[in-house]
Amino acid sequence: MQVLYNNFAATLPFFIRLLETCDFYAFDNEMTGVGMPKVSDLITFSSEESYHCKRMAASHYNLIQIGLCLFHRSGTVGDVAQYTASPFNFVLFPQSMEEAGGALLGRNISTDIVMGSSALAFLRRHGMDFQSWVYEGIGYCDEDQARVWRDHWKEQRGEGTTNAVAVEKGVDGDLFSDEERSWVEASIKAAKELQQRADAAGRGAATKCVCGLKMMNKSASEVEVPGGREVLLECQSSRSAREYLTAYLKSHLPRVTVTYRRQGKMFAGTLCVFSEEEIQSKVAKERATQDCDELNSLGFRLVFEALVKSRKPCVGHNCFMDLLFLMAALDRALPEELPSWKARVSELFPTVLDTKYIATRVDRFPLGYFKKLNLGSLFENYGMQSQEVKVSLPLGFQSYDPLTFLTLSRRSSSGGTAAGPAHEAGYDALMTGTLLLNLLAEMGYNSVADAPADLVNKTSVFNSLYAVDLGRADGDEYTPGERGVLDLRHAAHVKWFEVEGCVTASGVNNITLHSVDKERTIVVLPPLQDCDPKTIEETLSTRFSHILREVSMYKPPHLA
Repeated sequence: MQVLYNNFAATLPFFIRLLETCDFYAFDNEMTGVGMPKVSDLITFSSEESYHCKRMAASHYNLIQIGLCLFHRSGTVGDVAQYTASPFNFVLFPQSMEEAGGALLGRNISTDIVMGSSALAFLRRHGMDFQSWVYEGIGYCDEDQARVWRDHWKEQRGEGTTNAVAVEKGVDGDLFSDEERSWVEASIKAAKELQQRADAAGRGAATKCVCGLKMMNKSASEVEVPGGREVLLECQSSRSAREYLTAYLKSHLPRVTVTYRRQGKMFAGTLCVFSEEEIQSKVAKERATQDCDELNSLGFRLVFEALVKSRKPCVGHNCFMDLLFLMAALDRALPEELPSWKARVSELFPTVLDTKYIATRVDRFPLGYFKKLNLGSLFENYGMQSQEVKVSLPLGFQSYDPLTFLTLSRRSSSGGTAAGPAHEAGYDALMTGTLLLNLLAEMGYNSVADAPADLVNKTSVFNSLYAVDLGRADGDEYTPGERGVLDLRHAAHVKWFEVEGCVTASGVNNITLHSVDKERTIVVLPPLQDCDPKTIEETLSTRFSHILREVSMYKPPHLA
Protein backbone atom coordinates (compact mmCIF):
# COMPACT_ATOMS: atom_id res chain seq x y z
CA MET A 1 0.00 0.00 0.00
CA GLN A 2 1.39 3.37 -1.02
CA VAL A 3 1.05 5.89 1.81
CA LEU A 4 1.35 9.53 0.77
CA TYR A 5 0.51 12.87 2.36
CA ASN A 6 -3.11 12.79 1.17
CA ASN A 7 -3.98 9.38 2.64
CA PHE A 8 -1.61 9.34 5.63
CA ALA A 9 -4.19 10.62 8.16
CA ALA A 10 -6.73 8.01 7.02
CA THR A 11 -4.18 5.17 6.93
CA LEU A 12 -2.48 5.75 10.30
CA PRO A 13 -5.27 4.38 12.58
CA PHE A 14 -5.59 1.30 10.36
CA PHE A 15 -1.82 0.75 10.46
CA ILE A 16 -1.68 1.08 14.26
CA ARG A 17 -4.50 -1.46 14.74
CA LEU A 18 -2.62 -3.97 12.57
CA LEU A 19 0.64 -3.23 14.41
CA GLU A 20 -0.93 -3.91 17.80
CA THR A 21 -1.92 -7.44 16.76
CA CYS A 22 0.98 -8.47 14.50
CA ASP A 23 3.60 -11.09 15.41
CA PHE A 24 6.49 -9.00 14.08
CA TYR A 25 7.26 -6.36 11.47
CA ALA A 26 9.97 -5.98 8.85
CA PHE A 27 11.35 -2.66 7.67
CA ASP A 28 13.51 -1.18 4.94
CA ASN A 29 14.65 2.34 4.02
CA GLU A 30 15.54 4.19 0.84
CA MET A 31 17.86 7.16 1.30
CA THR A 32 19.27 10.08 -0.69
CA GLY A 33 22.82 8.85 -0.08
CA VAL A 34 24.89 6.41 1.96
CA GLY A 35 28.51 7.46 1.52
CA MET A 36 30.10 10.75 2.55
CA PRO A 37 32.28 12.51 -0.05
CA LYS A 38 36.01 12.29 0.73
CA VAL A 39 35.35 10.03 3.73
CA SER A 40 36.84 6.54 3.49
CA ASP A 41 34.81 3.66 4.93
CA LEU A 42 37.08 0.65 4.52
CA ILE A 43 36.48 -3.07 5.01
CA THR A 44 39.51 -3.07 7.34
CA PHE A 45 37.87 -0.68 9.80
CA SER A 46 36.80 -1.76 13.26
CA SER A 47 33.10 -1.64 14.09
CA GLU A 48 33.67 1.65 15.95
CA GLU A 49 35.38 3.22 12.94
CA SER A 50 32.61 2.00 10.62
CA TYR A 51 30.03 3.47 12.98
CA HIS A 52 31.66 6.90 12.86
CA CYS A 53 31.65 6.94 9.03
CA LYS A 54 28.09 5.70 8.70
CA ARG A 55 26.88 7.97 11.48
CA MET A 56 28.06 10.98 9.45
CA ALA A 57 26.17 9.76 6.38
CA ALA A 58 22.94 9.10 8.32
CA SER A 59 23.11 12.58 9.83
CA HIS A 60 23.86 14.17 6.44
CA TYR A 61 21.41 12.57 3.99
CA ASN A 62 17.63 12.13 4.03
CA LEU A 63 15.09 9.36 4.10
CA ILE A 64 12.96 8.98 0.96
CA GLN A 65 10.91 5.89 1.72
CA ILE A 66 10.31 3.67 4.72
CA GLY A 67 8.76 0.30 4.10
CA LEU A 68 6.98 -1.50 6.94
CA CYS A 69 5.43 -4.93 6.54
CA LEU A 70 3.31 -6.35 9.37
CA PHE A 71 3.13 -10.15 9.65
CA HIS A 72 0.26 -12.03 11.30
CA ARG A 73 0.35 -15.80 11.74
CA SER A 74 -2.99 -17.22 10.66
CA GLY A 75 -2.37 -20.90 11.42
CA THR A 76 -0.80 -24.03 9.93
CA VAL A 77 -2.03 -26.14 7.02
CA GLY A 78 -0.28 -29.49 7.05
CA ASP A 79 3.36 -28.66 7.72
CA VAL A 80 3.13 -25.19 6.14
CA ALA A 81 2.99 -22.14 8.42
CA GLN A 82 0.46 -19.60 7.13
CA TYR A 83 1.11 -15.86 7.44
CA THR A 84 -0.70 -12.74 6.28
CA ALA A 85 1.56 -9.81 5.35
CA SER A 86 0.45 -6.17 5.16
CA PRO A 87 3.17 -4.08 3.43
CA PHE A 88 3.09 -0.27 3.64
CA ASN A 89 5.35 1.97 1.57
CA PHE A 90 5.60 5.39 3.26
CA VAL A 91 6.95 8.15 1.00
CA LEU A 92 8.69 10.82 3.10
CA PHE A 93 9.69 14.40 2.33
CA PRO A 94 11.25 16.73 4.92
CA GLN A 95 9.18 19.70 6.03
CA SER A 96 10.19 23.17 4.91
CA MET A 97 10.30 26.17 7.24
CA GLU A 98 7.33 27.83 5.52
CA GLU A 99 5.09 24.76 5.26
CA ALA A 100 5.85 23.66 8.81
CA GLY A 101 5.08 27.07 10.25
CA GLY A 102 8.52 27.49 11.76
CA ALA A 103 8.08 31.24 12.10
CA LEU A 104 4.90 30.67 14.11
CA LEU A 105 6.73 28.22 16.37
CA GLY A 106 9.61 30.60 16.86
CA ARG A 107 12.33 28.21 15.68
CA ASN A 108 13.66 26.57 12.54
CA ILE A 109 12.33 23.04 12.27
CA SER A 110 13.04 22.54 8.57
CA THR A 111 15.51 20.01 7.16
CA ASP A 112 17.69 20.55 4.10
CA ILE A 113 17.62 17.96 1.32
CA VAL A 114 21.02 16.48 0.46
CA MET A 115 21.15 14.15 -2.53
CA GLY A 116 24.14 12.01 -3.52
CA SER A 117 24.59 11.65 -7.27
CA SER A 118 25.12 7.89 -7.09
CA ALA A 119 21.99 7.46 -4.97
CA LEU A 120 20.05 9.62 -7.42
CA ALA A 121 21.17 7.45 -10.33
CA PHE A 122 20.35 4.28 -8.38
CA LEU A 123 16.84 5.46 -7.52
CA ARG A 124 16.17 6.65 -11.06
CA ARG A 125 17.35 3.31 -12.43
CA HIS A 126 14.87 1.50 -10.20
CA GLY A 127 11.89 3.66 -11.16
CA MET A 128 11.72 6.08 -8.22
CA ASP A 129 8.79 8.50 -8.69
CA PHE A 130 10.49 11.79 -7.77
CA GLN A 131 7.35 13.77 -8.65
CA SER A 132 5.38 11.87 -6.01
CA TRP A 133 8.23 12.23 -3.50
CA VAL A 134 8.37 16.03 -3.79
CA TYR A 135 4.66 16.80 -4.04
CA GLU A 136 3.09 14.01 -1.98
CA GLY A 137 5.74 13.03 0.56
CA ILE A 138 4.79 12.76 4.24
CA GLY A 139 6.53 15.12 6.64
CA TYR A 140 8.48 13.89 9.65
CA CYS A 141 10.31 15.27 12.67
CA ASP A 142 12.57 14.12 15.47
CA GLU A 143 11.98 13.99 19.22
CA ASP A 144 12.78 17.66 19.94
CA GLN A 145 10.80 18.96 16.97
CA ALA A 146 7.82 16.80 17.97
CA ARG A 147 7.92 18.34 21.46
CA VAL A 148 7.80 21.85 19.96
CA TRP A 149 4.88 20.90 17.74
CA ARG A 150 2.91 19.33 20.58
CA ASP A 151 3.41 22.40 22.80
CA HIS A 152 2.20 24.54 19.91
CA TRP A 153 -0.96 22.50 19.41
CA LYS A 154 -1.68 22.52 23.16
CA GLU A 155 -1.60 26.31 23.06
CA GLN A 156 -3.87 26.30 20.01
CA ARG A 157 -6.40 24.12 21.85
CA GLY A 158 -6.19 26.31 24.93
CA GLU A 159 -4.45 23.59 26.95
CA GLY A 160 -1.31 25.63 27.45
CA THR A 161 -0.74 27.87 30.43
CA THR A 162 0.56 31.00 28.70
CA ASN A 163 -2.75 32.47 27.56
CA ALA A 164 -4.63 31.32 30.67
CA VAL A 165 -2.17 33.09 32.98
CA ALA A 166 -2.25 36.23 30.85
CA VAL A 167 -6.07 36.38 30.88
CA GLU A 168 -6.14 35.76 34.64
CA LYS A 169 -3.78 38.69 35.25
CA GLY A 170 -5.99 41.02 33.21
CA VAL A 171 -4.90 44.12 31.31
CA ASP A 172 -3.34 45.89 34.29
CA GLY A 173 0.39 45.88 34.81
CA ASP A 174 3.29 46.23 32.38
CA LEU A 175 2.01 43.84 29.71
CA PHE A 176 0.32 46.56 27.60
CA SER A 177 0.82 50.21 26.80
CA ASP A 178 -1.97 52.67 27.65
CA GLU A 179 -3.18 52.66 24.03
CA GLU A 180 -3.21 48.85 23.89
CA ARG A 181 -4.99 48.61 27.24
CA SER A 182 -7.70 51.01 26.05
CA TRP A 183 -8.15 49.02 22.84
CA VAL A 184 -8.48 45.72 24.73
CA GLU A 185 -10.99 47.17 27.22
CA ALA A 186 -13.08 48.77 24.45
CA SER A 187 -13.05 45.55 22.43
CA ILE A 188 -14.17 43.46 25.43
CA LYS A 189 -16.95 45.97 26.13
CA ALA A 190 -18.09 45.77 22.50
CA ALA A 191 -18.05 41.95 22.65
CA LYS A 192 -20.19 41.90 25.81
CA GLU A 193 -22.72 44.31 24.30
CA LEU A 194 -22.86 42.22 21.11
CA GLN A 195 -23.61 39.04 23.08
CA GLN A 196 -26.25 40.85 25.16
CA ARG A 197 -28.03 42.05 22.00
CA ALA A 198 -27.90 38.52 20.58
CA ASP A 199 -29.32 37.04 23.81
CA ALA A 200 -32.15 39.59 23.86
CA ALA A 201 -32.98 38.88 20.23
CA GLY A 202 -33.05 35.16 20.96
CA ARG A 203 -35.45 35.62 23.87
CA GLY A 204 -37.71 37.82 21.77
CA ALA A 205 -37.94 35.16 19.08
CA ALA A 206 -39.22 32.55 21.55
CA THR A 207 -42.94 31.81 22.10
CA LYS A 208 -44.73 29.47 24.48
CA CYS A 209 -46.48 26.44 23.10
CA VAL A 210 -49.56 24.82 24.65
CA CYS A 211 -47.61 22.54 26.95
CA GLY A 212 -45.58 25.46 28.30
CA LEU A 213 -42.28 24.60 26.63
CA LYS A 214 -40.39 27.35 24.85
CA MET A 215 -40.21 26.93 21.08
CA MET A 216 -38.36 28.99 18.51
CA ASN A 217 -40.23 30.55 15.62
CA LYS A 218 -36.90 30.57 13.80
CA SER A 219 -33.67 28.65 14.14
CA ALA A 220 -31.07 30.36 16.31
CA SER A 221 -28.93 31.18 13.28
CA GLU A 222 -31.88 32.93 11.57
CA VAL A 223 -32.68 35.29 14.45
CA GLU A 224 -31.98 38.89 13.52
CA VAL A 225 -29.74 40.73 15.99
CA PRO A 226 -30.34 44.49 16.25
CA GLY A 227 -27.29 46.20 14.82
CA GLY A 228 -26.15 42.99 13.15
CA ARG A 229 -24.09 39.97 14.23
CA GLU A 230 -20.75 41.65 13.55
CA VAL A 231 -18.87 44.58 15.08
CA LEU A 232 -15.79 46.18 13.51
CA LEU A 233 -12.95 47.03 15.90
CA GLU A 234 -10.35 49.74 15.61
CA CYS A 235 -7.14 48.64 13.89
CA GLN A 236 -4.43 47.29 16.18
CA SER A 237 -0.76 46.49 15.50
CA SER A 238 0.12 44.85 18.83
CA ARG A 239 0.22 41.07 18.54
CA SER A 240 0.07 40.59 22.32
CA ALA A 241 -3.07 42.73 22.54
CA ARG A 242 -4.76 40.81 19.74
CA GLU A 243 -3.82 37.44 21.25
CA TYR A 244 -5.05 38.56 24.67
CA LEU A 245 -8.45 39.52 23.24
CA THR A 246 -8.73 36.17 21.45
CA ALA A 247 -7.88 34.26 24.65
CA TYR A 248 -10.27 36.38 26.74
CA LEU A 249 -13.20 35.77 24.40
CA LYS A 250 -12.48 32.04 24.32
CA SER A 251 -12.43 31.93 28.11
CA HIS A 252 -15.26 34.35 29.04
CA LEU A 253 -17.42 34.89 25.95
CA PRO A 254 -17.14 31.66 23.94
CA ARG A 255 -20.03 32.59 21.62
CA VAL A 256 -18.17 35.67 20.37
CA THR A 257 -15.17 35.24 18.10
CA VAL A 258 -12.70 37.68 16.62
CA THR A 259 -10.90 37.48 13.29
CA TYR A 260 -8.15 39.77 12.02
CA ARG A 261 -7.31 41.02 8.56
CA ARG A 262 -4.02 42.72 7.76
CA GLN A 263 -4.17 46.33 6.61
CA GLY A 264 -0.60 47.46 6.03
CA LYS A 265 1.17 47.36 9.39
CA MET A 266 -2.12 47.21 11.27
CA PHE A 267 -4.75 44.52 11.72
CA ALA A 268 -8.48 45.16 11.46
CA GLY A 269 -10.54 43.04 13.86
CA THR A 270 -14.12 41.85 13.45
CA LEU A 271 -16.26 40.49 16.28
CA CYS A 272 -18.96 37.99 15.39
CA VAL A 273 -21.59 36.39 17.64
CA PHE A 274 -22.93 32.86 17.13
CA SER A 275 -25.66 30.72 18.63
CA GLU A 276 -24.77 27.78 20.89
CA GLU A 277 -25.49 25.34 18.07
CA GLU A 278 -23.32 27.28 15.64
CA ILE A 279 -20.46 27.47 18.13
CA GLN A 280 -20.59 23.72 18.79
CA SER A 281 -20.55 22.99 15.07
CA LYS A 282 -17.75 25.50 14.51
CA VAL A 283 -15.68 24.10 17.38
CA ALA A 284 -16.13 20.55 16.09
CA LYS A 285 -14.97 21.53 12.60
CA GLU A 286 -12.03 23.51 13.95
CA ARG A 287 -11.01 20.63 16.20
CA ALA A 288 -11.17 18.15 13.32
CA THR A 289 -9.08 20.47 11.14
CA GLN A 290 -6.64 21.07 13.98
CA ASP A 291 -6.30 17.34 14.70
CA CYS A 292 -5.55 16.72 11.02
CA ASP A 293 -3.01 19.56 10.95
CA GLU A 294 -1.37 18.25 14.12
CA LEU A 295 -1.18 14.74 12.69
CA ASN A 296 0.39 15.97 9.46
CA SER A 297 2.83 18.26 11.28
CA LEU A 298 4.19 15.30 13.27
CA GLY A 299 3.92 13.04 10.23
CA PHE A 300 5.90 9.81 10.23
CA ARG A 301 7.13 10.52 13.76
CA LEU A 302 3.74 9.13 14.89
CA VAL A 303 4.46 5.84 13.10
CA PHE A 304 7.92 5.70 14.70
CA GLU A 305 6.40 6.25 18.15
CA ALA A 306 3.88 3.46 17.50
CA LEU A 307 6.68 1.07 16.52
CA VAL A 308 8.62 1.88 19.68
CA LYS A 309 5.54 1.54 21.86
CA SER A 310 4.63 -1.84 20.34
CA ARG A 311 7.89 -3.54 21.49
CA LYS A 312 7.34 -6.02 18.63
CA PRO A 313 10.30 -7.85 17.02
CA CYS A 314 11.89 -5.68 14.33
CA VAL A 315 13.36 -7.39 11.24
CA GLY A 316 15.72 -5.92 8.63
CA HIS A 317 18.22 -7.03 6.02
CA ASN A 318 21.75 -5.71 6.49
CA CYS A 319 19.97 -3.18 8.65
CA PHE A 320 22.73 -1.41 10.57
CA MET A 321 22.55 1.57 8.19
CA ASP A 322 18.75 1.48 8.14
CA LEU A 323 18.63 1.80 11.93
CA LEU A 324 21.07 4.72 11.85
CA PHE A 325 18.95 6.63 9.32
CA LEU A 326 15.72 5.82 11.12
CA MET A 327 17.02 7.12 14.44
CA ALA A 328 18.83 10.17 13.03
CA ALA A 329 15.66 11.40 11.32
CA LEU A 330 13.00 10.40 13.84
CA ASP A 331 14.61 10.04 17.27
CA ARG A 332 17.49 12.35 18.16
CA ALA A 333 21.07 13.20 17.20
CA LEU A 334 23.08 9.99 16.95
CA PRO A 335 25.52 9.42 19.84
CA GLU A 336 29.19 9.92 19.08
CA GLU A 337 30.17 6.52 20.43
CA LEU A 338 28.95 3.10 19.31
CA PRO A 339 28.16 1.72 22.82
CA SER A 340 25.84 4.66 23.50
CA TRP A 341 24.07 4.06 20.20
CA LYS A 342 23.63 0.36 21.03
CA ALA A 343 22.06 1.28 24.35
CA ARG A 344 19.62 3.62 22.63
CA VAL A 345 18.67 0.97 20.04
CA SER A 346 17.97 -1.49 22.85
CA GLU A 347 15.65 1.05 24.50
CA LEU A 348 13.70 1.63 21.30
CA PHE A 349 13.77 -1.81 19.67
CA PRO A 350 14.40 -4.58 22.23
CA THR A 351 14.33 -7.38 19.62
CA VAL A 352 16.12 -6.93 16.29
CA LEU A 353 16.78 -9.66 13.73
CA ASP A 354 18.92 -9.23 10.61
CA THR A 355 18.35 -11.68 7.75
CA LYS A 356 21.73 -10.89 6.17
CA TYR A 357 23.49 -11.79 9.41
CA ILE A 358 21.48 -15.00 9.82
CA ALA A 359 22.11 -16.10 6.21
CA THR A 360 25.88 -15.60 6.63
CA ARG A 361 26.18 -17.72 9.77
CA VAL A 362 28.26 -20.64 8.45
CA ASP A 363 27.36 -22.73 11.49
CA ARG A 364 23.71 -22.47 10.39
CA PHE A 365 24.04 -22.39 6.60
CA PRO A 366 27.25 -23.89 5.10
CA LEU A 367 29.36 -21.81 2.74
CA GLY A 368 27.94 -21.98 -0.76
CA TYR A 369 24.43 -22.79 0.48
CA PHE A 370 23.31 -19.44 -0.91
CA LYS A 371 24.92 -18.37 -4.17
CA LYS A 372 24.25 -14.68 -3.48
CA LEU A 373 23.50 -12.89 -0.24
CA ASN A 374 21.65 -9.81 -1.48
CA LEU A 375 18.00 -9.57 -0.44
CA GLY A 376 16.47 -10.24 -3.85
CA SER A 377 18.55 -13.36 -4.50
CA LEU A 378 17.91 -14.80 -1.04
CA PHE A 379 14.17 -14.19 -1.41
CA GLU A 380 14.11 -15.94 -4.80
CA ASN A 381 15.22 -19.16 -3.07
CA TYR A 382 11.83 -19.30 -1.35
CA GLY A 383 9.35 -16.83 -2.83
CA MET A 384 6.00 -16.17 -1.17
CA GLN A 385 5.24 -19.88 -0.86
CA SER A 386 7.79 -22.55 0.05
CA GLN A 387 7.53 -26.05 1.46
CA GLU A 388 7.42 -24.68 5.00
CA VAL A 389 6.02 -21.14 4.82
CA LYS A 390 3.21 -19.48 2.87
CA VAL A 391 2.75 -15.71 2.96
CA SER A 392 -0.40 -14.19 1.48
CA LEU A 393 -1.52 -10.59 1.00
CA PRO A 394 -4.97 -9.44 2.19
CA LEU A 395 -7.42 -7.34 0.20
CA GLY A 396 -5.99 -3.88 -0.42
CA PHE A 397 -2.37 -5.03 -0.67
CA GLN A 398 -2.44 -6.78 -4.06
CA SER A 399 0.06 -4.41 -5.69
CA TYR A 400 2.91 -6.62 -4.39
CA ASP A 401 1.25 -9.93 -5.26
CA PRO A 402 3.24 -12.14 -7.69
CA LEU A 403 0.14 -12.41 -9.91
CA THR A 404 0.11 -8.62 -10.21
CA PHE A 405 3.74 -8.59 -11.33
CA LEU A 406 3.10 -11.39 -13.79
CA THR A 407 0.11 -9.58 -15.28
CA LEU A 408 2.03 -6.33 -15.61
CA SER A 409 5.03 -8.01 -17.22
CA ARG A 410 2.85 -9.89 -19.73
CA ARG A 411 1.00 -6.74 -20.73
CA SER A 412 4.14 -4.61 -21.11
CA SER A 413 5.56 -4.29 -24.60
CA SER A 414 9.00 -5.37 -23.48
CA GLY A 415 7.81 -8.61 -21.89
CA GLY A 416 10.00 -9.57 -18.94
CA THR A 417 9.58 -11.64 -15.83
CA ALA A 418 7.34 -11.44 -12.82
CA ALA A 419 9.99 -9.80 -10.65
CA GLY A 420 8.69 -7.32 -8.09
CA PRO A 421 9.52 -3.65 -7.60
CA ALA A 422 12.92 -4.22 -5.97
CA HIS A 423 14.24 -1.27 -3.98
CA GLU A 424 10.77 0.03 -3.25
CA ALA A 425 10.93 0.03 0.52
CA GLY A 426 7.53 -1.55 1.11
CA TYR A 427 8.28 -4.48 -1.18
CA ASP A 428 11.77 -4.95 0.27
CA ALA A 429 10.21 -5.09 3.75
CA LEU A 430 7.82 -7.79 2.51
CA MET A 431 10.74 -9.80 1.11
CA THR A 432 12.74 -9.34 4.32
CA GLY A 433 10.03 -10.64 6.65
CA THR A 434 9.20 -13.55 4.34
CA LEU A 435 12.88 -14.45 4.08
CA LEU A 436 13.24 -14.50 7.88
CA LEU A 437 10.35 -16.94 8.27
CA ASN A 438 11.93 -19.30 5.74
CA LEU A 439 15.42 -19.07 7.26
CA LEU A 440 14.03 -19.88 10.70
CA ALA A 441 11.94 -22.73 9.29
CA GLU A 442 15.01 -24.27 7.64
CA MET A 443 16.73 -24.23 11.03
CA GLY A 444 13.71 -25.90 12.66
CA TYR A 445 12.12 -22.89 14.38
CA ASN A 446 8.37 -22.38 14.00
CA SER A 447 8.11 -18.67 14.70
CA VAL A 448 10.06 -15.47 15.30
CA ALA A 449 9.44 -15.85 19.03
CA ASP A 450 11.41 -19.12 18.89
CA ALA A 451 14.48 -17.58 17.23
CA PRO A 452 17.67 -18.66 19.08
CA ALA A 453 19.30 -16.02 21.25
CA ASP A 454 22.59 -16.12 19.35
CA LEU A 455 20.80 -14.78 16.24
CA VAL A 456 18.94 -11.96 17.98
CA ASN A 457 20.16 -8.36 18.28
CA LYS A 458 23.06 -8.78 15.87
CA THR A 459 23.20 -6.75 12.68
CA SER A 460 25.38 -7.04 9.62
CA VAL A 461 27.36 -3.93 8.71
CA PHE A 462 27.71 -3.01 5.05
CA ASN A 463 31.35 -3.16 3.90
CA SER A 464 32.62 -4.54 7.20
CA LEU A 465 33.96 -7.82 8.56
CA TYR A 466 32.09 -7.18 11.82
CA ALA A 467 28.51 -7.70 12.92
CA VAL A 468 27.36 -5.28 15.59
CA ASP A 469 26.17 -6.98 18.76
CA LEU A 470 23.44 -4.71 20.11
CA GLY A 471 23.40 -6.59 23.41
CA ARG A 472 27.07 -5.97 24.22
CA ALA A 473 28.47 -2.54 24.89
CA ASP A 474 32.13 -3.56 24.76
CA GLY A 475 32.45 -5.91 21.80
CA ASP A 476 31.19 -7.04 18.41
CA GLU A 477 31.35 -10.21 16.36
CA TYR A 478 34.19 -10.75 13.90
CA THR A 479 32.24 -12.56 11.17
CA PRO A 480 35.09 -14.67 9.68
CA GLY A 481 35.46 -16.26 13.12
CA GLU A 482 38.22 -18.88 13.06
CA ARG A 483 38.48 -18.85 9.27
CA GLY A 484 41.68 -17.63 7.70
CA VAL A 485 41.76 -14.21 6.05
CA LEU A 486 44.45 -13.19 3.56
CA ASP A 487 45.70 -9.68 2.85
CA LEU A 488 46.72 -9.35 -0.83
CA ARG A 489 48.68 -6.42 -2.32
CA HIS A 490 48.81 -5.94 -6.08
CA ALA A 491 49.14 -3.34 -8.82
CA ALA A 492 46.22 -1.01 -9.47
CA HIS A 493 45.64 -2.46 -12.95
CA VAL A 494 45.00 -5.99 -11.61
CA LYS A 495 41.33 -6.88 -12.06
CA TRP A 496 38.99 -8.42 -9.51
CA PHE A 497 38.58 -11.67 -11.47
CA GLU A 498 42.38 -12.05 -11.72
CA VAL A 499 42.73 -11.97 -7.94
CA GLU A 500 39.86 -14.44 -7.60
CA GLY A 501 41.45 -16.69 -10.22
CA CYS A 502 44.75 -16.80 -8.33
CA VAL A 503 43.02 -17.97 -5.15
CA THR A 504 40.79 -20.57 -6.80
CA ALA A 505 43.77 -21.89 -8.79
CA SER A 506 45.36 -22.62 -5.42
CA GLY A 507 42.59 -25.17 -4.83
CA VAL A 508 40.22 -23.09 -2.71
CA ASN A 509 36.49 -22.60 -3.32
CA ASN A 510 33.75 -20.68 -1.51
CA ILE A 511 35.92 -17.64 -0.92
CA THR A 512 34.74 -14.08 -0.34
CA LEU A 513 36.68 -11.13 -1.75
CA HIS A 514 36.54 -7.60 -0.36
CA SER A 515 38.25 -4.67 -2.06
CA VAL A 516 40.07 -2.31 0.31
CA ASP A 517 41.38 -0.04 -2.44
CA LYS A 518 42.73 -0.37 -5.99
CA GLU A 519 45.89 -2.07 -4.75
CA ARG A 520 44.63 -4.16 -1.85
CA THR A 521 42.13 -7.03 -1.51
CA ILE A 522 41.01 -9.02 1.54
CA VAL A 523 40.12 -12.70 0.98
CA VAL A 524 38.03 -14.64 3.51
CA LEU A 525 38.81 -18.37 3.21
CA PRO A 526 36.54 -21.38 3.95
CA PRO A 527 36.57 -23.02 7.41
CA LEU A 528 39.87 -24.49 8.60
CA GLN A 529 38.75 -28.05 7.97
CA ASP A 530 38.45 -27.23 4.26
CA CYS A 531 41.80 -25.51 3.75
CA ASP A 532 45.07 -24.55 5.44
CA PRO A 533 45.47 -20.74 5.34
CA LYS A 534 49.26 -20.97 5.71
CA THR A 535 49.52 -23.31 2.72
CA ILE A 536 47.34 -21.02 0.61
CA GLU A 537 49.49 -18.05 1.62
CA GLU A 538 52.68 -19.83 0.54
CA THR A 539 51.13 -21.04 -2.74
CA LEU A 540 49.95 -17.56 -3.70
CA SER A 541 53.31 -16.03 -2.81
CA THR A 542 55.31 -18.48 -4.94
CA ARG A 543 53.04 -19.23 -7.91
CA PHE A 544 51.49 -15.79 -8.49
CA SER A 545 54.23 -13.35 -7.52
CA HIS A 546 53.89 -11.74 -10.99
CA ILE A 547 50.32 -10.68 -10.04
CA LEU A 548 50.42 -10.44 -6.26
CA ARG A 549 53.14 -8.23 -4.82
CA GLU A 550 52.59 -9.35 -1.24
CA VAL A 551 50.53 -12.04 0.48
CA SER A 552 50.11 -12.15 4.26
CA MET A 553 47.67 -13.23 6.94
CA TYR A 554 45.24 -10.43 7.71
CA LYS A 555 45.17 -9.18 11.30
CA PRO A 556 41.80 -7.60 12.21
CA PRO A 557 41.63 -4.38 14.27
CA HIS A 558 40.43 -6.07 17.46
CA LEU A 559 43.57 -8.26 17.46
CA ALA A 560 46.02 -5.64 16.21
